[in-house]
Amino acid sequence: MACGSDCWLREWLREDGPNSLGEDITNQDAEAHHTDSQPVTQPHEAARLLYKPIHLWQTRLIRLEPGSSGDPLRCELLTADITSTKEFGEGLGVHKYGAMVEYTALSYCWGDKHVFTSPLHCGDVRVGVTENLASALYNLRLPNEPHFLWIDFLSINQCNNAEKGQHVQHMLRIYKKAKSVTVWLGPHSSSTYQAFRFLRKTFDWERCQRELMDSTHSPDCLRQLQVSYHALQELFRRPWFRRTWIRQEVFGARMVNVRCGSFVEPWSKFTGLLNSIIKARGLQTPSDDVVQFRFFDELDAKVANLSFSPDYMRYTIHSINTQCGMWWFRVLLDGALYEVTDPRDRVYAHIGIVRDSSAHRSSCACNSKNEFPIDYNKSLSVVYQDLVKHLINQEEELGSLQICESRLGRNPDLPSWVTDFSRRMPRALIDRGALYANIAKRQDLSQLQKLTLTGRWVGTVDHIWGPDPASLRAGWDEYKGPYPTAQNRFHDFVHFGLDEDFDAFVDSGQYTQASVCPRKKLARGVFNSMQTSMYYARAFVAEGVQRGDLIMYPEGGDITFVVRNSTDQGTGGTGYYTFLGPALYGPWRAEWTELPVEEFVLI
Repeated sequence: MACGSDCWLREWLREDGPNSLGEDITNQDAEAHHTDSQPVTQPHEAARLLYKPIHLWQTRLIRLEPGSSGDPLRCELLTADITSTKEFGEGLGVHKYGAMVEYTALSYCWGDKHVFTSPLHCGDVRVGVTENLASALYNLRLPNEPHFLWIDFLSINQCNNAEKGQHVQHMLRIYKKAKSVTVWLGPHSSSTYQAFRFLRKTFDWERCQRELMDSTHSPDCLRQLQVSYHALQELFRRPWFRRTWIRQEVFGARMVNVRCGSFVEPWSKFTGLLNSIIKARGLQTPSDDVVQFRFFDELDAKVANLSFSPDYMRYTIHSINTQCGMWWFRVLLDGALYEVTDPRDRVYAHIGIVRDSSAHRSSCACNSKNEFPIDYNKSLSVVYQDLVKHLINQEEELGSLQICESRLGRNPDLPSWVTDFSRRMPRALIDRGALYANIAKRQDLSQLQKLTLTGRWVGTVDHIWGPDPASLRAGWDEYKGPYPTAQNRFHDFVHFGLDEDFDAFVDSGQYTQASVCPRKKLARGVFNSMQTSMYYARAFVAEGVQRGDLIMYPEGGDITFVVRNSTDQGTGGTGYYTFLGPALYGPWRAEWTELPVEEFVLI
């Protein structure tokens, strides 16, 4: 059956042209900077001429001067204080005016960070900025009054690593204090108006999918739908959606407006649209020739991570009794979806989110009195090492090591006990809700490449069964039950974030089963022989674990780890070891208390 002239979809898709949305799409301002061919001052020289030292509690606002189409961009840098008792929307105290000034914080992509050819007149200095930033400034400039902005490229001396580090500590507060945050997606294209129609006009995605399954619509109608669908894809493929820093910028904002050229819509319209698409995506269409939603599989996860609220995150960390270190790692693992220019920002870009969402806990590793040191002079390896040790010292537990992931193909510059966040892969974070045995040994941040743990050697890997997903799935299901006694004892191990995460992780093929020879036999009669076999002969370990590797139960942890003696594989005791990840093996800790506590130096 084909649709007729009165088809709702045909009417919705009717070609009504860009000007029907009321925008001026001539884009004259965005093109004006291309006509100015005079040389510009490159960043290092501009930094020397423009920036004076500021205090730890200060930043800079940009006063963007008014102008008309074709006028060059002009601005002034203003020193401003960011200390006050209020947060949302109050502005910053500008010294020159002796008053609080409201401002807009810009969230955008730099573009090519090595090409600064677009001119911006900042006082007497002709600064070179990226083309994307120049386009944003032309579109944000007001015709008759100045526009006060906070823009990372200009507000921070990017050539001063110390100043960059101090701004990271304040970044979330800066975005909170802004009157609004403007997301700049870039200049509009020929298809932008079609994409924005999905944001402005209600579209019934579920009805559309059902009718596509029933072949309700004509080929011409489907072609029009495909054009609009591709316009929406193009919009969501813009680089802004892939940036790591956008999570903090959106998280901290009181109000977010998304701008693409002259088209502007609130952020809530974007999240609402994605929620509708995600819901409708469950309805499968009969052929690849019609609209599919596969493109949004990864994108919806990114937008879901962007749409969380500070209040929701505070509630989550409080209600599940998650240690701050575990919460930090949850945020970092979600951040693996996004891209960074500087790999150290996989840690630094999330500090504000974690600190804000866990502010109710005075002992939190992100509490202001326990702030994680930010230093762009440190190497990537040292930053990752510092994070693990900082969390261990502040929380006195080893949650930051309880991450299931493939151990193959790691960055060789990182020690074995550091999670390589530069790799995008399935991971499962094991969190039993802060049920830790004793406290973890305090770590020395100045001792690079080494992490010293204390614990008990409880078993030795005897045989690897292989990474067969079907066998692993069957073993995992058996490991969780069905014996009532075993299930009761295993309940706390499964229901604090492990079951759901690891169920998905099992299917990734990165973990396998192993037989373990326990160092201490169970007391006779404690469990029947089948339960003993299940819980004390089987372990779930990462790929790469070999026969002879050791199972150790650490102080400050609530699960066992696999380690490999770096000099004499297969022997326990004090020495240097390679960390091979968590091992899901034997939740009954009481059976190991009689074993001696030893020192394990991980390298």
